[in-house]
Amino acid sequence: MWDRILLAGLAIAAIVATPAARAQDKAYPAKPVELVVPFPAGGAADVIARLVAQVVSEKWGQSVVIENKAGVTRPPPSHFQGGASWPRGGEDRQ
Repeated sequence: MWDRILLAGLAIAAIVATPAARAQDKAYPAKPVELVVPFPAGGAADVIARLVAQVVSEKWGQSVVIENKAGVTRPPPSHFQGGASWPRGGEDRQ
C-alpha cells in the first residue's frame, strides 16, 4: 500500500514540476560564465578547470572565463558569488 502511495506522490510531483521546467529561459546563460579557481595558474586544478570550461562552453554555446585567484583560503567576497550570502563562523547555528 505504501508503495502505491509513494508512486502516486512521485507521479504528481513530476506532473507539477514539468511546466516550470519548460518555462525556463532557453538563452541561459545570457552572458559569459566566470569560473573562479582558488589555485595558481598552471597547476592541476587550473588544467582540470580549463578542460571543464571547454566542454561546458561547447555545450552551452557561451564562453567560460577562468579566473585563477591563488591563495583564496576564506569564503569568496560577495562580488564573486553574485551577491549570495555566506554564513559566518557559527553565528547562525543554534
